[in-house]
Amino acid sequence: MAKTTTTRVPGARRSRLGTMLPGPDRLRRASALVAAVALMASAMAGMSALPLGQDLGLRSPAQAAVTKIPPNTGEGYPFYDSSGTYHWLGANADPVTPGVLNWCIEFGPVPIKANAQMADARELTEQVQRGDTAPSLKVAPAQMYWLLTKYEPVDTADSRAALAILAHANYDVAPQAAGIIAEIPAKFPSAYALAEAYAAESRVSTPQSFATGGAQREDAVRTGQVGGIASTNTDGSLIPGVPVTVTLVGPAVFDTTGTGTWAGVTGMEPISLAWTATGNGEVSYSAHFSVPRQVLRYYANDGSVQDMITRGPQASIEMLDIEQPGTPFRVHYDFQPLGTSQVHTVEVNADGAINDTLTTATDTSYVNPHWMTDAGQPVPVVYRATAYWSRTRPAQTDRVPQGAEKIGEVTATATGPDQSLEASLELGKRGFVTWVWEVRKADQGAYESYVAADWLDGYGLPEETSSENFDFRPLGTSHVSSWKVNQPEEPPCDTFTPAADPSYRDGEWTRLVSADSFDDGVYVPVVYTATAYRLDPEVLPVTAEQVPAEARALGSVKVTASGPGQEVQACLDQSVAPGFLTWVWQVQAEDQAAHGRWIASGWADSYGVAEETTSTVYRTTIDSSIQVHATKSGEYLSDDLFVEGFPSNHGDFEGGMGFKADEKEMTQSLLFFPDGQEVTEANRARAELIASVKVPARNGTYFHVGSTSFKVKKDDDGAALPGTYVFVTDFAGDDRTAAYSSSVEDASEQYVVAPPPVQPEIETTASDKADGDKVLPATGDVTIADQVCQKEGKPLEVGKTYTLTARAMDKETGQPIMDDDGRPFTGQAQLTPSGPSDCAVVEVRIPARLLHGKTIVMFENVTLDGRTVAVHTDIEDEGQTVTGALVPEVGTTLTDSSDGDHEVSPGPVVLEDRVCPKNVTTFEPGRTYEVQGRLMDKKTGKPLTGKEGQEVVASASFTPSSATDCAVVSFSFDARTLADHRLVAFERVYEPGSQVILASHEDLDDAAQTVHVIKPLPPLVQTGATVALVALAAAGLIGSGTVLSRTRR
Repeated sequence: MAKTTTTRVPGARRSRLGTMLPGPDRLRRASALVAAVALMASAMAGMSALPLGQDLGLRSPAQAAVTKIPPNTGEGYPFYDSSGTYHWLGANADPVTPGVLNWCIEFGPVPIKANAQMADARELTEQVQRGDTAPSLKVAPAQMYWLLTKYEPVDTADSRAALAILAHANYDVAPQAAGIIAEIPAKFPSAYALAEAYAAESRVSTPQSFATGGAQREDAVRTGQVGGIASTNTDGSLIPGVPVTVTLVGPAVFDTTGTGTWAGVTGMEPISLAWTATGNGEVSYSAHFSVPRQVLRYYANDGSVQDMITRGPQASIEMLDIEQPGTPFRVHYDFQPLGTSQVHTVEVNADGAINDTLTTATDTSYVNPHWMTDAGQPVPVVYRATAYWSRTRPAQTDRVPQGAEKIGEVTATATGPDQSLEASLELGKRGFVTWVWEVRKADQGAYESYVAADWLDGYGLPEETSSENFDFRPLGTSHVSSWKVNQPEEPPCDTFTPAADPSYRDGEWTRLVSADSFDDGVYVPVVYTATAYRLDPEVLPVTAEQVPAEARALGSVKVTASGPGQEVQACLDQSVAPGFLTWVWQVQAEDQAAHGRWIASGWADSYGVAEETTSTVYRTTIDSSIQVHATKSGEYLSDDLFVEGFPSNHGDFEGGMGFKADEKEMTQSLLFFPDGQEVTEANRARAELIASVKVPARNGTYFHVGSTSFKVKKDDDGAALPGTYVFVTDFAGDDRTAAYSSSVEDASEQYVVAPPPVQPEIETTASDKADGDKVLPATGDVTIADQVCQKEGKPLEVGKTYTLTARAMDKETGQPIMDDDGRPFTGQAQLTPSGPSDCAVVEVRIPARLLHGKTIVMFENVTLDGRTVAVHTDIEDEGQTVTGALVPEVGTTLTDSSDGDHEVSPGPVVLEDRVCPKNVTTFEPGRTYEVQGRLMDKKTGKPLTGKEGQEVVASASFTPSSATDCAVVSFSFDARTLADHRLVAFERVYEPGSQVILASHEDLDDAAQTVHVIKPLPPLVQTGATVALVALAAAGLIGSGTVLSRTRR
């Protein structure tokens, strides 16, 4: 229990008189005695005389009557101590203020005189209290104040003496006080006993300590008490009636006042006050006790007169506020529940359940971090979990976005932190699910006030968001489509459009979802098995949920569908026998490999569904033979038919499941191809229809199928018209049997009326194979392409192989062009005409140099088995004629390279020979020619040689860009020994890539090819007499030289 006490213990004080006199001890004592006598004499001067003893001291009470000495007042006891010193046990009148009593606390000095001023007023404190006070007499200043206040009005000798005894025993400052006090019990026993009684009474009646007992506990919840509020005396007894005010500072109020303040008085029991929290946090409190200030004035005079204590001129009305703080405590009005959650995730949500788990907690940053209790039990908190759905991953936000689609919500109650709450809902459609946990005050019922505020953990949190992807049941619809009727050589096929079962889960085909959207990502691939079944090829299947046990599987195909609505196709890997078959599609678990967890397998469509039933048609074969019947009126034709390949029941099928009924008849027709018209399928439509009859479209043999209209045609003269008669059988085809039409080219169905024989003729066209024109190149080997065609109306016999031979003729001589060995140039080709317009090309290869300047005509002959059947030898036929290139010719011009003329001086020279074509066929643009030249000495007619005897030659490669370009050949040599010689250039041009001379120019008399080496002029003789003349004529000589040069040129 906290205490406050007012008890104070003063220190002992020495007599002021003794301490004020300087000098050695003996001197001080002597001086003190003298001073005492002087003081006493001075005091007596204004007082009635005191009886003195023989020792000059005051007389004892036994020796003299009681006598008061002013300022002694009221009742009391004067007495003499053992040393004969007079003392007064009673009150003293205040020298200034009438009615105020003073109490001496210094044995020795003289009393204060009337009208004197008391000096050095101060508050009496425990610090001036003697340390040797008898315990029975010991009182604190406050207790002394209480006694004076109560007993000063009691003006009896014992009462006043008792008060004086207590003042001296506790606060006397004289050194001899202890000895004097020790003499009093024997001299004034009743007064001394009363002093002890007064002291005891003050100790039990004057508050010495104040207490606050503290709160129920330092960490309270919502309610509690502060107690132990009391006032006690020195022995610990409670003192009632002391005014006290208790104040709470913090989030709490007193139940009795509804505020943080309570006021009242102490009682015989400690006070307890109930409080209720209004918030969270620390609450401090304190009790303020209100008691009178009880100040005793202490006059420590200057030592010449006695020290005094007094209550003052009037009783103090100042109240002392004594604060006793209590132990602070924390209160918890509310708390903030929250939590952390983790969504339950699975790769495939197979049952539609979605789950989330929340671990409860409190906000440790809140002023109250703890889970609260009520009546000793944890406060229950209702948590609400809401699931939201979206096709795209939700963005993280603090609040639920407006318009967010809610799946549902559940609530769960927690009674403390670290509890796991489970939330489960059913999800009807795939997508992203994000959970939002919250605590709503409105959900808490009677405990609403315990929850500080609504809490929500956030929307779209990664740990609260799951991708809820479903499995799906793939199925689909199939249709044989364009494969309803198949040809025998075609493998049967079926088309299938996959889909998800709309009645399974959410009816959606599962995607391998991307990180952010259920509308992105590839679809789960599904392997479908398509099986073709056949029971009876000639009978339509009967629709059934299951495949009949006797149905035979013709083959199966595995097809992977990459998503819904994407048509896939299944085809057997080979053709099947004719007849009906039906497809069955199914999804088998063992086919789904890594994606099987997404796929609810086991679906299969029905057997014998019309849209899945197809027909591979039968293909009929018909052998036939034409028959001729000669009669007197002419020749009749008929046909024998041998029919196989129809279904055995063909003609009986009336259709069903999308198939048409059988076509019941075939058509037998007689066609006529006039002579000269090829009997081909291409010409079938041009043939004349003689007549037609119907034949049953069934397997079997049909002899002499005919009609009176099947008769050979005649001309006006009654002769049979030449041409070919052909029987054809046509079947239009149906959904079980392929269409059939016999060929007009079948010889067994043909009857030919031959025309008179015709002599064949040919027409030819010759050209340059390289470019197709009529002019041949000038160099290399040339190829003449001779096209040989049949002359209209006089063709070669179709199907026969003829040998075509061509030879080149010189139009000028009319003779064949011969090679170096004297053999003619010829070529051969084969022609097997399939019609009158067919042609063949015969190629003849000849060196171009043999054809220069010639006109060539091609002659041809046609042989069959070594027998000539046609020739073409017209020397004037322009179509057979081509022209050889002009004879290549070149011209040259030799000049001085330095000035372009035909003269040079002796010495080193460079001559250029310009070689140009004389016609446009000499050079072919783009081809490279070799030009070689040599210099001839016209005087000798021999090649020019150098010092070493070698000929002066030069060469150049030349690639003309046009037919008129010229080549340039340069000769470099020393002409110092050739003065007055004329040099002539001879040139040869070689065919590209060979040593065959294409053209040359070697004419010693050609001036253009000639350069003259002139003689040098003799030097002039220079004398002194002629120098000036020569100098003066210099300019004129230069001019003459120019003229001469021009003349020479």
